[in-house]
Formats: sequence, C-alpha cells, structure tokens
Amino acid sequence: MLQLPMGWLVDRYGVKWPYSTCFVLWCLGAAATGLLGTLSTLILVRLPIGATEAVVAPATYRYLANNFEESQKGTALGIYSVGGKIGPALGAPIAAWLIASASWKMMFITHWPGRADLADAVVADAQERFPVQNRACRGSRVGCFTWAATTRCP
Repeated sequence: MLQLPMGWLVDRYGVKWPYSTCFVLWCLGAAATGLLGTLSTLILVRLPIGATEAVVAPATYRYLANNFEESQKGTALGIYSVGGKIGPALGAPIAAWLIASASWKMMFITHWPGRADLADAVVADAQERFPVQNRACRGSRVGCFTWAATTRCP
C-alpha cells in the first residue's frame, strides 16, 4: 500500500536517503518492539515498521536499474530475491530458539540481521569518509550488492 509513495520518494530523492532513513527507523522500531508490554503499543510500533519496509522494493529495483548492466540485472535480481526466501528459512529457527531460551521480546531486541546490516552501513560510511580504496559504484557491481552499497550510490 505504501510502496507507491515510497517509490515516489525514491524517484524524487534517489535511493540513498529514503532507503537509509527507512532502514534506521525500521531497526529502531524492531528493537522497540521488544520493549513493549501491551497489544496496543505493539500495534502502534509495528505499523510504522511496515511503512518503512515499503521502501525496499522500489529502492532496490531503482538501485539495480541504475547500477547493473542489462546483462547482469537478472542475476542481481535473483540474488536480491533469494534473500526473501533464505531469510525466513534461517530466521524462523533462530527466532524460535530465542523465544524458547529467552523471550519473544528478546527476539526483537537482538534482531541480528538488522543489526548486522546497520553495522555494515556504519563501516561503509567510515570507509567513505576515510577512504583507503573505495570501490563502491566502480568496476564489478556484483561484489558491492549490499545494503551499505546502495547507500553509497546515488
């Protein structure tokens, strides 16, 4: 439902800022979910999480269109798409283990994939600010297909 307005944001501002902003808000919302105690607050926090997730498809498709040669776009889209299958396959058992060993709240607080991507973005930002050899947006595109790479390219 919100992918249309998010697509407009991506068209207007590029991939970097809408994706980065929504990703940070999504991480904070996911972590905040574990701190909640009532159903009403859970719903209030989960709705913005869904809204911020709406930027993923438009931003990713724009990134792929802008940064991959025509002959590489199918492979790049395949790599992106497989994450939607592998993530739940790996995440469900890990989430079940966290719920069984700690609590459902701990599952949201320790949400590892989001924290790993956020750490990747921080490292990428540091590399960009203090470059040793920054290869983002140059050369082979397949090697830089990470969330942080999407924020380094317009």
